[in-house]
Amino acid sequence: MTDFPSADFKNAVEKYAAPVTDPVDRERIRDVNTDPSRFYYWADEIEQYHSLSGSAVLSSGCSSGGCVQVFSERGASKAIGVEVDPALCELSKLRFQGWPGKNVQIDLYDGLTLPYEDQSVDVVSSLHVLEHTKDNRRYLSDIFRVLKPGGILFLDLPNRYYKMEQHTMYNYVHYVPKCIRDGLIAAILKLPISNTLSEGVRHRLNVLLDYHFPSPAQLIKMVESLSAEYKIEIEDALYHSPEKRRYRPHPMPYLSCRTRRYPSFRIVVRKLPNPVPAL
Repeated sequence: MTDFPSADFKNAVEKYAAPVTDPVDRERIRDVNTDPSRFYYWADEIEQYHSLSGSAVLSSGCSSGGCVQVFSERGASKAIGVEVDPALCELSKLRFQGWPGKNVQIDLYDGLTLPYEDQSVDVVSSLHVLEHTKDNRRYLSDIFRVLKPGGILFLDLPNRYYKMEQHTMYNYVHYVPKCIRDGLIAAILKLPISNTLSEGVRHRLNVLLDYHFPSPAQLIKMVESLSAEYKIEIEDALYHSPEKRRYRPHPMPYLSCRTRRYPSFRIVVRKLPNPVPAL
């Protein structure tokens, strides 16, 4: 597959990264958009719960499509990606120029209503996307709508109680309640001193604006509130760690050293299969 990815895709990635003046950040953007190798790990993890081969697999927040590429390679009957950013959506479409598989579909959407029919996909992958959505509960609800009976949602997001906020690399800034955090950041960005901030710092502060960041307990409660409507159940809930530490409710999560030790949190939700009719 010597012509993949295409020259058009590589040139588009360069153009996408060009406005970033910091050379380290610019190189990072090039790498994350051209190298899909990190998604092989995620594919292996997903397949512990549901086979990708022969399945309709949806990547929610597919960015430039690296995850969709890996799902296609793993034999998905349909590898679908949705993305809210038009520039990233176009990058994702360019990625698959010259791709031999005919099972890839890339769509732009509004971040709330997926452009797919009810019960149309077997697996939904959501990797560090939930915290960026406009409405966490509505986002989850629409995923469960399109999920087939027996299918799974595999969702991973930053652990709210980990000391470092992983998009900005600032310690404890995400511990501040959203309403206060948004107000402080908006005020800082309006002050004259904000002109002295580096491009990287300004970008990191903007990332935190309108950032919906549920804790593990809040996420589980949200999913459970949708269980009766969509006939779903939580199959697994764990912290991302070598020992895959299972989630346990804790009365003082902010002060628990154990919950603060792990950088991300995973939840796997399965839609219950349709009951077999009695003979």
